[in-house]
Amino acid sequence: MIVWLASYPKSGNTWLRAIISTLINSQDGKFKPQFLDKIYAFPAYTHFKKFTDNLHDINEIKKYWIKVQEHINLDNNIKFIKTHHTNCKIEDYRFTNKENTLAVIYIVRDPRNVVTSLANYFGLKLEDAIKSITNPLSIIYTGKNDVATIVGSWSQHYNSWKNTKNLYLIKYEDLIKNTYIEINKLFLFLKKECNLNINSNINEIVESTSFEKFKNMENQKLLNLSVQNGKNFFYLGKENKWENILDKKFTKDIEKIFKHEMTELGYLF
Repeated sequence: MIVWLASYPKSGNTWLRAIISTLINSQDGKFKPQFLDKIYAFPAYTHFKKFTDNLHDINEIKKYWIKVQEHINLDNNIKFIKTHHTNCKIEDYRFTNKENTLAVIYIVRDPRNVVTSLANYFGLKLEDAIKSITNPLSIIYTGKNDVATIVGSWSQHYNSWKNTKNLYLIKYEDLIKNTYIEINKLFLFLKKECNLNINSNINEIVESTSFEKFKNMENQKLLNLSVQNGKNFFYLGKENKWENILDKKFTKDIEKIFKHEMTELGYLF
């Protein structure tokens, strides 16, 4: 069964993947770069190549979302899989279902900071990054074979996953502010809902998966990460503060469009 690590792009999924992979694979709590590879991405060419070669066409790939997951689950083992895909339905084709999903860990981030991170990562103007996160038809193409991934708008993505059974919602901002507490809560969720026998040093996980450690590892080329236009994957971390980057017009536009969800999540009051 699959435990999804779902998020809108540039919302902290890689950090969360590092934390969970260390929780599962390291008793001493020390992160190792190879741990990231133990939680792979979906959709990906390696899974869909057995079913179709036309991975850039969403109308083709949608036919195999469930079939691929059924194939992945043939061994009846728990596996953690990262995705930026919306939990959508197109015609009669669902992205996933309860038969293939054990739980969902969803990390959400303030869209005002998502926009600044996206703009840096993809080399976009801020107004173009805002158009991207407000576009319900937004699709990105991931990996070497340009696999189509529907991300939609920031609000659409969040709403598509938020009512999933066995959902664990974590805010990126809380993970930064109270890292130990949030990892411990996640640890308890995994033990209860996934029946995992985890024995790891959370203090060491906090230290070994810090933003500063990751930035150093990236500079030393120790991490296998997807980068765009020569940009660093790890940008500003907790120093990425929309208040210092977005002008008032952009801020008001984002807050108006996403008012309901931002209020629900405590980003607006």
